[in-house]
Amino acid sequence: MLGNMRTVHLKAGDVEFTAKFREGPDLRVDDRLIVEAAVLTAQPALGKMAPDNLSAAQQALWREGHPLSFEDNMLLLGLYRATIVATLSWWSLPQPLPTMKTIGELPNDIYQALLEAIQEVSPDVGATDFDVNPDPESPTAGSGASSTPSPAGAELSPTASTTPTTASTATASSST
Repeated sequence: MLGNMRTVHLKAGDVEFTAKFREGPDLRVDDRLIVEAAVLTAQPALGKMAPDNLSAAQQALWREGHPLSFEDNMLLLGLYRATIVATLSWWSLPQPLPTMKTIGELPNDIYQALLEAIQEVSPDVGATDFDVNPDPESPTAGSGASSTPSPAGAELSPTASTTPTTASTATASSST
């Protein structure tokens, strides 16, 4: 039943803890809907992000021509928060798991450790490919419009300019 759980050992400042993240088919409907809503909301910002297949220099040039506004960054933060809440199924910390309402109350170092951990979340967390570059031949659908998962990390791969730098470390070890 729960075969796609990923166990991650995290260090946040002086606190070490273990967290388990849901992946793929183990995501509950409500969790998937939270992430899909966040992906839809973040589309303006995601459309400005550099494609993953560019070199570091090309990505830097891309970002100069497609700067992210404060609003864009807030949309991306909402996506990251939704992904943490949707995928985090258990942790060894004494406090309850965060919800969309309480995630902002986490200590910064714990939030940053979770943020790093979700960067490796399964690409099918966002189940739909919301193409941000519509096909000019078809005003009703993008060229990649489908109900299949996006390429690895498409919804969740921030550029260097949008990922906060932290002292937290995450070491993943998959388990079922």
